[in-house]
Amino acid sequence: MLEYILPFSIYILTGFLKGTYALIIKFIVCSIIIAFFWKKYKLRTYTSYISILTGLVIAILWIVLTPKYQIASFIPSDYLSLIFKIMNFVFIAPIIEELITRSFIPRILINSDYEKIPVGSMNLSSFILSTVFFTIAHKQWIAAAVVSVILNLLLLKTKRIESVITGHFVANVFLVLYIIMTNSWNLW
Repeated sequence: MLEYILPFSIYILTGFLKGTYALIIKFIVCSIIIAFFWKKYKLRTYTSYISILTGLVIAILWIVLTPKYQIASFIPSDYLSLIFKIMNFVFIAPIIEELITRSFIPRILINSDYEKIPVGSMNLSSFILSTVFFTIAHKQWIAAAVVSVILNLLLLKTKRIESVITGHFVANVFLVLYIIMTNSWNLW
């Protein structure tokens, strides 16, 4: 249980820190924690067309469903802050968010002995509650709710947490490119 809760807690808590050094600290600390628990996650290399396509679709939906008037929570002050914001957004967020939202939460809601429940198992309540969790963890609630439902459906189809991490990664890469090219800082 600690391998899911600790990384997410650190990820969220370090998000309250501001500035370039905070982004660097967040990346380093979260990377170390992920590396420390890596064997427990039992992740394997996995890429599929459906994961990549899902990533592109959810990136487009995120752009369309995020209000243009929403205040940007991050505008880079220098290149170093931008680099570490991107590294956190592209590499750290998909792993930590998907592990807790779609690997841990649905299984623990099904059975407190969650390790006996295969990844990709969901009932209606775990589907809804994992979506609510993902949604409230983001400031773009409408986009997050829609994206979470799609990622839950991807997990139900593939039964592989790696497919969801890949989809989230692809979405974030696409979003980074869009954000930088259009100065749409409200999408972070």
